[in-house]
Amino acid sequence: MSGRGRASEDIAFRFLEELGYRVVETRKRVVVDGVEVGEIDAIAVDGEGVKWAVEVKAGALDVNDVRQAYVNAMLVGAKPLIVCRGYANEAARKVAEKLGVKVIVLSDWFLVDSVELALVVESVFERVLERFLEQIVSAGSRVREEDVKLLQILAESSSIVDAAKKLGTRVEDVARLLASLREKGILGNWRGWIGVRLSAYAALLGYMLKKQISLNC
Repeated sequence: MSGRGRASEDIAFRFLEELGYRVVETRKRVVVDGVEVGEIDAIAVDGEGVKWAVEVKAGALDVNDVRQAYVNAMLVGAKPLIVCRGYANEAARKVAEKLGVKVIVLSDWFLVDSVELALVVESVFERVLERFLEQIVSAGSRVREEDVKLLQILAESSSIVDAAKKLGTRVEDVARLLASLREKGILGNWRGWIGVRLSAYAALLGYMLKKQISLNC
């Protein structure tokens, strides 16, 4: 089974346990007259002792999924239950209702794929790092000696209010200073105060690298 399938199952099982089900067996083999004919993702028991054959779908539920879940559940003497992101179409919904297949629909957030999530986080981190490095190069050449103290305070302050206190001025004045630094190309257009701090750090790093290079030349 792929990492995607295992991640979806783990999340679905934890959610079922929060609803009062107890997962007693996973990857249950379906055997008929000594021949393995299928596999059920899990066997769970609810608060009333009823046994459920649980199937987990990382994607949308179609008619074939419903039929297969129903047949597998009947073969192991359990009630059919499917955890999924939603229905592929109205036919799947109707068949589930007709066959008595219980369907629990979770949002995409619940059935998130750990592999997909890792790739998203990695991609976001790469973009942030790329912007940070670009600013080190571009802003460093624009920073002047008189800008250094201000950038240090911005980098070390937890908020614009904190920065105003350290500078002994008003928040409105800090906002104007930020606008001035952006006009000079020293601060980038990062969002929020964390963005301001990152931008200030990048500009300071660029400035220090520029000075170091000039000293070595």
